[in-house]
Amino acid sequence: MSTYIKPRDEVEESIQQWIAVGGPELPHHTSGQLLGKDGKWVARQLDFAKRYGIKHPPHKWAIMDKDARCLALAKLKTVQPEVQRHEVVRLPKLPTGDMPIEDMVAHLTKRSQERKAAYDARRWIECDVTLDGPIGLAMIGDPHVDDDGCDWEMLNRDLAVLDKHQYILTAGLGDYNNNWVGRLSRLYADQGTTGKDAWQLVKWLINRLRPFLLIKGNHNLWSGHGDPLDWMTSGDSTITSDWQARIGLKFRNGAECRIISAHDFPGQSMWNPLHANARKAKESGARAHVYVAGHRHTWGVAQHEDAESNHVYWLARARGYKVIDSHAEQLGFLSQRYGHSVLAIIDPDHYGSPRFVQMFSDLEEGAEYLAWRRARFAKAASRRVDYESEESLKVKRGRR
Repeated sequence: MSTYIKPRDEVEESIQQWIAVGGPELPHHTSGQLLGKDGKWVARQLDFAKRYGIKHPPHKWAIMDKDARCLALAKLKTVQPEVQRHEVVRLPKLPTGDMPIEDMVAHLTKRSQERKAAYDARRWIECDVTLDGPIGLAMIGDPHVDDDGCDWEMLNRDLAVLDKHQYILTAGLGDYNNNWVGRLSRLYADQGTTGKDAWQLVKWLINRLRPFLLIKGNHNLWSGHGDPLDWMTSGDSTITSDWQARIGLKFRNGAECRIISAHDFPGQSMWNPLHANARKAKESGARAHVYVAGHRHTWGVAQHEDAESNHVYWLARARGYKVIDSHAEQLGFLSQRYGHSVLAIIDPDHYGSPRFVQMFSDLEEGAEYLAWRRARFAKAASRRVDYESEESLKVKRGRR
């Protein structure tokens, strides 16, 4: 009976695999399992190597003591040998869909630059006034047009006043509707208008006001992304701003009226309804001429002079048009009757004096004052024209 002799090259390959899995320090059955064989196969490979004279490390397992054997088996548990696998399927290299990191950094850098430019442009929003003489700026208190407590009689009266006077700009101080969200949505059951009705009323109000500035109050900011106010005011005729805006009205004679308007300023005082405005004036260092807010459904106007700089400024708060407020009544607060909106009359010819800005808590009275100031300005301008014409005529006669 013939004895099978394995080819030398195959024996050498088997011995190298045996060495690679740590066979010299393992029992034959263990190294055989690592190679997908058994202990008898390992013994045969070593016998073939002996016949061919193939040198290899001696099998130390038989002469190793108990501690050495335990250490070798412990290493075997922590170090898993690399298993040779045949490539059955070659997988394609799929794109991740992610932007390359260099492009991402460049994109974020550009966005950062654009956002910084937008932020800096809104630090003070400079607006050029295109006419001479006094103008008015009506700052509309919280309308809450869909609330059952909205004073529509006063709102219609004030809108009619604004319709009559072309020299009055308008700005909204926020909370144009209730816009109940979350757990407050249950309050729609307690009012006569629906959410759809509310947005139709807000659109109607904006069309009537034609505001150059709309500040978003807390009720408006509840809309989050996709705020209908952004759609209603898209274009170049209205600036929308979250919570506050700093406006600089620049007149053609070089005068500038600085106005810090907000839905509210931080600070509370039971003794002074304008405490938050005064705090803003003291802490901001902005040297604005008007600090105006809404939100709290109280009103007040006051003129102050800073003794250090002799800078004169106004503090103002508009109470809004929600005159029946069940929540306020539950807390024990009664409703005020006046000061729904406030009106600033700005006369650039008196820049730097207390007459530069005058504030009114009633739009009708303020509009009448503006009409009187405009008439005086027109009369003075007519006199200047007549004087300049007369002087020009004298010059022409002298040339003759």
